[in-house]
Amino acid sequence: MFISSYLNRGLKYVASYPHHYAGYFGFGAIVSISAYFVRDKGNEFLRMGLAGSFAQIATEFFFHPLDVINTRTKAEIVGKIDSFKMTRRIYSKEGLFGFTHGLSATYYGALIGGMIYFSTYKFFKNLLKMESNDQNKKHNFFAYLFSSSIGELFFMIIYYPFDLVRTRMQTRSTHYNYNDVQDAFKQILGKKQRLRRVRKLYVGATPSFMLNISNQCLIFSITESLREYFMIKKKVNHIKDLSFWEYHTCSVSAGAIAGAVTNILEVITINKQILGKKFNLSQFIKEHGLYSFRAGILARMLINSLHTVTLFTVVDEISMFFGVEL
Repeated sequence: MFISSYLNRGLKYVASYPHHYAGYFGFGAIVSISAYFVRDKGNEFLRMGLAGSFAQIATEFFFHPLDVINTRTKAEIVGKIDSFKMTRRIYSKEGLFGFTHGLSATYYGALIGGMIYFSTYKFFKNLLKMESNDQNKKHNFFAYLFSSSIGELFFMIIYYPFDLVRTRMQTRSTHYNYNDVQDAFKQILGKKQRLRRVRKLYVGATPSFMLNISNQCLIFSITESLREYFMIKKKVNHIKDLSFWEYHTCSVSAGAIAGAVTNILEVITINKQILGKKFNLSQFIKEHGLYSFRAGILARMLINSLHTVTLFTVVDEISMFFGVEL
């Protein structure tokens, strides 16, 4: 009864917006077909991009409910509500569907962004690591740092508009009544002077770029450096030769550290995305105090750790299908 009621509700929603879901299916089918024909080709960076694209969307979908809780907690900072109370509030008012808001933005952003990030990261990592050798592997940390920075910069240029829409859909702000991604872009861009209004797709972009680039740099640099440390210590050449605990300790540690360090930027980013030009950092601190920057920090550390270990595990598995290694 419980499952059937939600299934019927979902089917009714699909029937109400058939062209939207046809677009989701069509876009996913194109990417999947492309991946099938490219898997045996020689372009290593394209194959890594496709593997990263599927890994990104699988990870983002899995953790989307936690992201909704985290975003809503930071957006409703006035009441100093914690993640547990927010979870109860969402479920009591909106049911399970309350944890799926913004999923369409995640879908498009993850598929496109994942391909851009991982192909770029792989290219620069290979390019910079060629200057290192077995006796000088300590320099590879900077290769990971630079590669992840460039990859995330390109990623954010494309992904940020989807992230903006997702945040607004997750917070359920009354003045942002978006049905899906296409509808959101239409409302933001309008019918006239669309090129001039493109900047509206990047409201709050500065703190968000700082947040995501620093977070991704920390995650990939720490994870890859720890992996390299364990491989050198055990005198092995592949990550698959690491033990279960060694393999996962790398990504869990990286996710927790990056989540704690960048939490303050996430609080600023979310409120900037919601309030737009009305957001003033000094006024925000005056009204809510420095305590506000701690909002959702444990949730972020948990999400970041689980997200990181899942992403690396999935991308390592999928990349084997494409015959490439991160």
